[in-house]
Amino acid sequence: MYETAERKYGGDIDELVSESIFAFWCYEKSGKDIEYPKGLLDAILRNKYNDQLRVKYRSGTMPLGETSERFETGSENDEEYAAVRREIGRLLRIYRDVVVRHYMHGQSVEEIAGELGLPKGTVLSRLSSARVQIREGLQKMEKYAEVSYEPKEANMGIYGSDGLDHEPFSLLSSPVEANILICAYERPVSLRGLADTLGMPTAYIEPIAEKLVRGELLGQTPSGLVYTRCHVENYEDSFGDIAYAEELAAENAVLFGQMAARAVKRFEDCSSFEKMNEKKKATLILCLSFIALTCAAGECSNVPRVPPEELPLRPNGGRWLATLSVYDRSGRRNHRYDCSGPLTVSYRVPEKPGARCRMKDTQSPFGDAHWGYPMLGKNYAPSSILRFYASFLPSGIKTDHPELFNRLDLFEKWRILRRDENGNVQLDLPALTYAEDRDFAGPALDELQKEIKESFEKGLKRLWEHSKCRVPKHVDRYETCKYSRVATTYAVAQMRACVEQGLFPYTVEIGKTPLIYLVYEEEK
Repeated sequence: MYETAERKYGGDIDELVSESIFAFWCYEKSGKDIEYPKGLLDAILRNKYNDQLRVKYRSGTMPLGETSERFETGSENDEEYAAVRREIGRLLRIYRDVVVRHYMHGQSVEEIAGELGLPKGTVLSRLSSARVQIREGLQKMEKYAEVSYEPKEANMGIYGSDGLDHEPFSLLSSPVEANILICAYERPVSLRGLADTLGMPTAYIEPIAEKLVRGELLGQTPSGLVYTRCHVENYEDSFGDIAYAEELAAENAVLFGQMAARAVKRFEDCSSFEKMNEKKKATLILCLSFIALTCAAGECSNVPRVPPEELPLRPNGGRWLATLSVYDRSGRRNHRYDCSGPLTVSYRVPEKPGARCRMKDTQSPFGDAHWGYPMLGKNYAPSSILRFYASFLPSGIKTDHPELFNRLDLFEKWRILRRDENGNVQLDLPALTYAEDRDFAGPALDELQKEIKESFEKGLKRLWEHSKCRVPKHVDRYETCKYSRVATTYAVAQMRACVEQGLFPYTVEIGKTPLIYLVYEEEK
């Protein structure tokens, strides 16, 4: 028996042999027939060895044993046991379930088969496969990828409308989800491969991946591989060919300045426009210019546009195509051309059908807008910010957060509010009535966009040719994907070139002219 124990199990075998001999003696004393004594001794020896492993493994001091063979794992020490536990965590659920039940909880193959509704042969097969995977993992001791200790930072945007629970944004509850999407973008990968790359047990990756599959940010092949269904872009690449955009903007500066001047003339009979100071007038024309330039540039793209009604219908009512922007170590929102918006927000007073307002809020290099609002110390809803602004207009709308009046210093810093010669606080943003927006701003925007497209179309098409991106075919509507910031980069470059060359109808302080304008219903 000592020879058998030494050959099969090694290490300190005295206790193992002693317990096995005692168990054999008890079995013999019970009066039961022993047809094959040697076979019984072998079975008792194996079972006692497995019992020792289970006890020590639960206490964190012994590696995983097995039913039909043992791991060749070298010396028994804490580092080795930790490595075995790590390898168990890397197993897929179908293997992990049977391993944990058998080796950690001491369940027999028959018990596992009964509880999981599996044939006994399947349980044995999975145990065998798990042992092979664990042994291979221990031998390779693969190092985790860089993303495991330095995860990528990313931000999601969508084209379309989100779901009832704010999907897909709510699906990204931690950096793990974004990094799964990044790792599975180029080609389908296994969950174990994701676990290895991210340095996390498969047990933790699986429920997160299942959530992303249900939310349609991930897809899954019949063999269980997962792949990313949204467009993933590098933040720096997303701006396209900046040098060409600036060259095109400089070339078109004179002509665009003339277009902006014609847009101003469309407001000659607009009462609210005539009462505005120069800064407000400049802001309104810049807001319209940004929208017109962005839309015209988008229409000149050689990438087909998906009509909103043809966007994929997602779980929980959303219709969207998503883009994930990945940032490098320097972080996000530090690029001279970075923009967001325009964010369109509307509010209507429930008890006053006629009391309503709307805001277009664009974060841009021309001035801080909605990216600055977190500095207020609370996560205010955009509608609350709109109501605060509207409370300075003859709209009959009151703020739902009076404490915002305690942060007037920030709004003045952002050039959203200002004080008159008497020290009274006033809104320093352009505001039109709904009728004025319909009769003046709407036609001015349409005409400006039409002029830009007709005059700059050839150059704008070249801009997109200079800014092509490669998208894997497993991404939803891959043929419609394009870098998300090309159009806004050109818009900012064109407006900046016009302003800096003194060709814009008004003087503009870049960095102190937030692109926000309001529309409201005047209180009767």
